[in-house]
Amino acid sequence: MIFSPFINIHKSKFRRFQPFKLSTEDLGNLGMGLISSPSFDFLPGEILFKEKFKRVREASETNVARIHSHITKDLFKYHRDILGLNVVNLSAEKTTIGPRVLDFVILENDQFSIFEVKTSLSGFLNFRQALGQLFEYAYLDSRVNIKKLVIVGPVKLNDSEKSYFESIRKLISIKIEYWAYEKSENDLGKKFLIY
Repeated sequence: MIFSPFINIHKSKFRRFQPFKLSTEDLGNLGMGLISSPSFDFLPGEILFKEKFKRVREASETNVARIHSHITKDLFKYHRDILGLNVVNLSAEKTTIGPRVLDFVILENDQFSIFEVKTSLSGFLNFRQALGQLFEYAYLDSRVNIKKLVIVGPVKLNDSEKSYFESIRKLISIKIEYWAYEKSENDLGKKFLIY
């Protein structure tokens, strides 16, 4: 559970991906105050979700797999079990910057590595969707010292995506990586291919 900037007045909680209704006043204030001075708030631990849920609509019923949450869960286990990091230095969907929840964060020696999970089957789309968010998280609070930024997606990069990603790396001063997630891989140590 996280807090909404619009519902916090009443200290009510809501689920991250559950839609909620905004008043006309809320809509008018949507951009105001949310980006004024958000602070980075590292909170260790992980949010636990069910692997699947049932979506029921008027005409149909669908079982939905939570691939995003599955990836963040495996990131947490990978860093804890394979890399041996202490869980007090790992945060899966609990760290915030202002009202925004970060997918996965590692704290090491007063530096943060920020991971943004995307679920597109295109590396290009994963780059496009993640880069703006990662830059916002990395630079919005100037007191935060960033070690690296990581895009995680469920697809390996093809040659043109690798070339494009290398071009991006040359343009920015901060270390950036892409991790391809192998959902079908049973060996946790081989679930992530790092570019």
